[in-house]
Amino acid sequence: MTIIKGKLTDSGGVAFGGSLRVTLDAPLLDGDTMLVPKPRDYQISTAGEIDITLPQSETSQITYRFEIRDNRGLVIPAFSAIVPNVAGCDFWQLLPIGAQTDLLPAGLRRIAQLLVSDPGYANTLRWFRPEGNYSPAIFYSEGSLVSFGGGSYLYVNSNPTKGSTPGSNSVFWQLIAARGEAGASGSTSPTPAPTPNFWLYSVNTKLRFNGSSQPVFIV
Repeated sequence: MTIIKGKLTDSGGVAFGGSLRVTLDAPLLDGDTMLVPKPRDYQISTAGEIDITLPQSETSQITYRFEIRDNRGLVIPAFSAIVPNVAGCDFWQLLPIGAQTDLLPAGLRRIAQLLVSDPGYANTLRWFRPEGNYSPAIFYSEGSLVSFGGGSYLYVNSNPTKGSTPGSNSVFWQLIAARGEAGASGSTSPTPAPTPNFWLYSVNTKLRFNGSSQPVFIV
């Protein structure tokens, strides 16, 4: 048996009382007992607290359907989920799969669990969040992408923080793109033209640029 606890609030964060209707999507064998898809209602306290016990269905890969109603009879959209084979879990840990089935492939649930819980997979799927120029007054979290000193840096630490300057601590930031080294500006030994029109359609142009008798325009 799995103990499931949790607390519910409305969209404004206010707790509400009501009932939780639980229905198997298919018959479930629990030891030598057969559970059939007959609905069972559980009370939700006025503080929004849920405290129920259900037979685990992870082994059989059978889903339960959970339907929440408030004291006025308003029905919150139902969802289906497998009850894990653990001593206890929070209500929010029941992973909604958006489907009713009596033979949920074990691989499907495993993939869903990995995508939401394994940091390696989650990081692969996570998009960068461009957040403009770096500011020491802003908290940055994993995935933040900032500009600093002409370069781009990605925040790679799982703990949000502020005041850690990009480039000074590799534990928090990873360099993505850097500005190139400054180069020389113009010729190292410039020789100014004697007059403003020295290179314009003249003997100097054809001799110094193409060595031919054909004039060359400089635009």
